[in-house]
Amino acid sequence: MIAKKTPEQLRADAAERKRKSRERLAKFGVKRIEVGLSESERETLAMLCQVRAGEGKEPYSVDEYISTLIRRDKERLEQQLANPADNSRLRL
Repeated sequence: MIAKKTPEQLRADAAERKRKSRERLAKFGVKRIEVGLSESERETLAMLCQVRAGEGKEPYSVDEYISTLIRRDKERLEQQLANPADNSRLRL
């Protein structure tokens, strides 16, 4: 028979999982940031995560979606900087 864990043991287990999670993130240089979004922006973000994932697929997580946006914007900026004639179009 499996012994039921006490609340203290459950908290200790949760703390250990969180510690390991932080170690994994630190290993890859991941740093958490906070962004303030209005209700409308949060709804739009949720919709975009779903739509961009594709029909019938699991929606992107907010982290995945924003990371992808940053990478793609960087690629677009690098292409614009490589072509001086396009420098007037550097704005978002």
